[in-house]
Amino acid sequence: MHAGDNPLPGRRLHSNLPRGGATPEGKKELIGFQVGLRESAQSWHELLTDIKSRGLSVQPEIAVGDGAMEFWNALDRAFPGTKHQRCCPLGDVNIACLLIGA
Repeated sequence: MHAGDNPLPGRRLHSNLPRGGATPEGKKELIGFQVGLRESAQSWHELLTDIKSRGLSVQPEIAVGDGAMEFWNALDRAFPGTKHQRCCPLGDVNIACLLIGA
């Protein structure tokens, strides 16, 4: 989730970095949230490290994302054995937003 194109040259753009999870029963939970710089690998890594430090003691079996390499790189550093799954609808929305200029 980006803050959009930078209306003020010279200022850094920030992104909201939410991470959700699911319980064994299938209940969705927000497990982490952070404001980061343009979804950088470092920002994602800080969020994933924070989640681990707050008690995520079992490595996630699978992570779902839109294909942004920065997230996958950070995931591989924090949880090396977690499988990747691409969320095609989310990727399609990102492409549509680029095409219409949203």
